[in-house]
Amino acid sequence: MAVVPPLSMTPWILLSLLFANSAFSLPNVTLSGGIKVVGRSFDAVNQEVFRGIPYAEPPVASLRFKPPVPKHNFASSTINATAFGASCLQPAAEILNLEKLSEDCLTVNVQRPSGLSSSAKLPVMVWIHGGSFHSGAGADSRINATNLVSQSVARGTPIIYVNFNYRLGPLGFPVGPEAERHGALNLGLKDQLLAIKWINQNIGFFGGDKSKVTLYGQSAGSMSVASLMVNPGLKNLVRAAILESGVGFVAMPCGGTCKQAETGWNNFVRQLPECQGSTINTLACVRDKASEASLLKAILATSSWYDPVVIFSPVVDGPGGFLPAQPSQLFAQGKHVRIPVISGTNLDEGTSFAPSETNSTKSIVDWMKTLFRPTRALDRALPGLLERYPDIPALGSPHNTGNETFGLSSQFKRLSSILGDVVFAAPHRALNQKLTEQGVDVYGYLFSDRGVQTEQWPYLGVSHSYDLPYVYGNAHANATSSSRVLTTQMVDYWISFATSLKPNDGRGSQRPAWPKYGRRKPSILELNGEGIRTITDNFRAKGIDYITSHSEAFHG
Repeated sequence: MAVVPPLSMTPWILLSLLFANSAFSLPNVTLSGGIKVVGRSFDAVNQEVFRGIPYAEPPVASLRFKPPVPKHNFASSTINATAFGASCLQPAAEILNLEKLSEDCLTVNVQRPSGLSSSAKLPVMVWIHGGSFHSGAGADSRINATNLVSQSVARGTPIIYVNFNYRLGPLGFPVGPEAERHGALNLGLKDQLLAIKWINQNIGFFGGDKSKVTLYGQSAGSMSVASLMVNPGLKNLVRAAILESGVGFVAMPCGGTCKQAETGWNNFVRQLPECQGSTINTLACVRDKASEASLLKAILATSSWYDPVVIFSPVVDGPGGFLPAQPSQLFAQGKHVRIPVISGTNLDEGTSFAPSETNSTKSIVDWMKTLFRPTRALDRALPGLLERYPDIPALGSPHNTGNETFGLSSQFKRLSSILGDVVFAAPHRALNQKLTEQGVDVYGYLFSDRGVQTEQWPYLGVSHSYDLPYVYGNAHANATSSSRVLTTQMVDYWISFATSLKPNDGRGSQRPAWPKYGRRKPSILELNGEGIRTITDNFRAKGIDYITSHSEAFHG
């Protein structure tokens, strides 16, 4: 078989010949400096994609563990953007069907309606993927935006969709004293901010309007959006945000100031043959000596696709840092970009994080101390928390399932309810209340649709990430008809918000009006295929109020 050189290095004529007999045409966009970006057309849906566009220099060699450096120099004046670039090193490649992993992964993907000119000025929706800060990619098939873009066109409010990769795990979020000393904390967040700046500078060439950017994400992606909103660097780069299931951090480590962070980092380093025996200057050893293959093996050895105990994630890095304080504190102090927000959670977020073998109060306490750094504040808060979440199956999660325990201990439902409220419901409610008090337009929601309840894991209920296909317009294959209707309605709400700053533009599907989150009456929308309705955001008030009043214990 003949060896074909990389497309980014081939002349324009070779690109033309390569696709001459295919069903694809080759749209192209010229960036500043005369750099031509060659994409791919999907004529069946009248869309064009530009994938794998570098926004930063490869974070390798001397740039490993350094803040991202903007990409300015290219080996060729033509960038092949017909396929996704490599995804960042992570443990989830097989689960997410990611074809290639590499440290050289800092790329942007753009998807748009066909035939746009640079003067089109379309609103832009920018997605930050989740994955517990150790997994995920722009190439993840679950975030295929084809239906989203098609629906935006059909309803008369076309948008451009963008996502990107950012460094993950110990390469994106190294922790411990050395990372702190070397200024290497929160690198993944810095990647995200640089990608958003790249979008601001370049989206106009693709027909987008840089003044109409909505930033959104789910899970760790939503937590990232919240973190970016309290960083001054985001000012004037976005005009709206959507936070889906995530404001604070699960098991947020403490940078370089606690044993948990140091232990996690050292466990990673011990897996690297190039750094065996290193006890000091380990970050320099990893930077200068570890191969990419060794890094991937170490990542696989110290993390997994499903690992609720997140060691490598954003941290408070103090005055002058990317996160000088907890995001919740900065929001409460008004130190954030003031933009309209959609913010909400799923009904049963906690079931995905509670061990199914949970069977006693002691096991709940032990797991809480595993997820959240053991502190005096946590020890003081746990008795009152357990009192407000008694071992009564009908009060547990999955909610609205009565005394059914699905063959598990009732303590599983108890812990699931606790985790869902501690990690998700309480932080979102506190955020919605604070922003509303500050005069920010907030639209809150609770997603509760059970239209695709699987028989395999019924104890999960409407769990974490269950809403992801809905907001992309990709209804589950076995979804009920009502769930398919809800999928269309949710996409319309999201697009309406991105294009008009309100979810109620009257276009697209028929759907109830979404009220703002009020000060006196905190109304949210319950998103359910059996009927969307407005409810008061006061469910489980006794427990959630207690969690909010003890936020220090739960890293809130």
